[in-house]
Amino acid sequence: MNSVLLRRSYREGAKVKHEILANLAALPEHTVESLRGSRAGKTLLYALAPQTVTDQPTHQ
Repeated sequence: MNSVLLRRSYREGAKVKHEILANLAALPEHTVESLRGSRAGKTLLYALAPQTVTDQPTHQ
């Protein structure tokens, strides 16, 4: 089992320190990947219901 850690980095004087905020290893893989994408600045979109796209005009 791999560790998936949520950490923050901060500076104390000239030293950079790290603090572990959470161990995310127990989360489902798709959730961890979503968090990684979010941290990387990616926009995540989830479909709530199936959508149909047509080329029909919506007004007359």
